[in-house]
Amino acid sequence: MTEERSGDATLEEVRRHAVRVASRDRLLAVRPDIAAEDVAQDVVMQFHRLDVKPENWQGWTTVATRHRLIDLARQRRPAAYLESELHDRVERTMGPSGGVIALGQTKEALAVLTDAERDLFGEHLLGATNADLAARYGYASAAVVSTILARIGAKIRAAFPDLHLDLEPQRLY
Repeated sequence: MTEERSGDATLEEVRRHAVRVASRDRLLAVRPDIAAEDVAQDVVMQFHRLDVKPENWQGWTTVATRHRLIDLARQRRPAAYLESELHDRVERTMGPSGGVIALGQTKEALAVLTDAERDLFGEHLLGATNADLAARYGYASAAVVSTILARIGAKIRAAFPDLHLDLEPQRLY
């Protein structure tokens, strides 16, 4: 990063401030595919393109960083990311051979869901709280998300009534 002055701040100062703001945001804990440095770089580029630099560059940077995080939160994760993350978790839990079988079943189960259901359920599986999901997807409350997740679970169980039996951990003999 250059030490080019933009108003009262260098682009490096803007970047460092944006990284601090992004790093404190809960979204990064839920979405490991988003990096604070990438968010900061987007904000620096936006700042650099401004014709008139704001007097309060820190306030501007804070707001711009939060807006960029909101934009990223609203974007869907690629389906391949969810499958990859689930595969890693299943393999760690069940081992390589059990993981292959479980991953196939997981893909089949996710295929019965709509894109919106898959996104919500995937975020839930990856650790997002119901309150975070409500805010991110525009639902009225965490209770609404809880109801939707229960319906998603019922939909999967209806399509695959024996799925839970196949996913039980194997006993060691």
